[in-house]
Amino acid sequence: MIRIFCLFLISLLPAAGCIWDRDTWREEAKGRIDTLKAITGWFDRYPPRYYEMRLERVTKELEANPQKLDLYDDAGVACNRLGRYDEAIAWMAKKKAVLDTIQETSANMERYRYHANLGSFLGNRWATRPAAERNADLSDLKEATEHIAQAISLNPEAHFGREKYQLKLFEWLQTPAEQEDPAWVPEQNFLGVPFAEKQLRPGGLLKYPELADAESGLAGLIHLGSAWESIDVFDALASVLQADGASSLALLAEMRIQELEGEGHQSLHPSGGHSRRSHGPYVQSSWPLREWFASTRAQAKVREAAWVTYQAERFDRGLHPDTHPDFWEGWKEPKFPELPKPPMTTQEKATVFVAVVAGLIIGAIGIFIGLKWKKAKARNRALAFP
Repeated sequence: MIRIFCLFLISLLPAAGCIWDRDTWREEAKGRIDTLKAITGWFDRYPPRYYEMRLERVTKELEANPQKLDLYDDAGVACNRLGRYDEAIAWMAKKKAVLDTIQETSANMERYRYHANLGSFLGNRWATRPAAERNADLSDLKEATEHIAQAISLNPEAHFGREKYQLKLFEWLQTPAEQEDPAWVPEQNFLGVPFAEKQLRPGGLLKYPELADAESGLAGLIHLGSAWESIDVFDALASVLQADGASSLALLAEMRIQELEGEGHQSLHPSGGHSRRSHGPYVQSSWPLREWFASTRAQAKVREAAWVTYQAERFDRGLHPDTHPDFWEGWKEPKFPELPKPPMTTQEKATVFVAVVAGLIIGAIGIFIGLKWKKAKARNRALAFP
């Protein structure tokens, strides 16, 4: 009888449905530390003086030895990071002049770097112009697209496929809204995945094998490129994460987009990105994630300030990472914050409640039966010994 009653109580427990919140946020984030750091800004972004010192040094070295091709890249990237795009592009022209004197097959990697860097510099020069000027003159963007395509043909796997997604972005930015394919909708991102597909269940990316490396490629654009302040790149990253079932990380990417919008950033697409939508559905009870994002962003800013101060003190002594191997020996990297444990869902709370009630009832029944048995035993003993 008791066994039947216990089985009845167990049958009252809610079935554990297959919902995304059943997977902990930490499980979703496993193997995705680079993505989390890209979303929260927990990665190295060097201060201007770092590039100024490098530029001064390599300029002198190139004057002494113009054949050191890698130094042209150092000089160009330094100017690009400093926002001196015309100078960055000029450095690539100087590299091209030297490359033209070398047999093509003997310097393929240098040619790849030339095209990859020049494409990025041209794209950045275009992107930093006022919106009206950008949309009126796409010449830089078109030339940038050609160079990135050439870089990919020379080295398809570089930077975890980063250039492939850079190319997709550049091509998408050249397609005015009024001339889009009929299937295009304003909220579509440069991956070519319609908004409806962003709400796929886990494994949704299996429909798009060409996007298998999208997460690492987009994170690479943020870490290694200039996409830390790009709404378009974070929009694409949120879509990929959502379609892959990592709804908690998609929410964090959406929060970064909202942060950028609050700072005045907009999509670079001619449509202006006014129809961009959020990437739901997200996790239930999202407030712990929102608090974690705010806290981690604050800690990332503190880390960055300490990182810059550390370098500034050494720059003042004439030290630089390029020339002093022990430059980073005194740097202590702060621990990256762990994601919080998700709160219980309504279903899980109901399960725990029923389990507790069932336990109390079973315990009460056990006590009742125990008391009954004790009384019966005492009565039998009294009858046996009158």
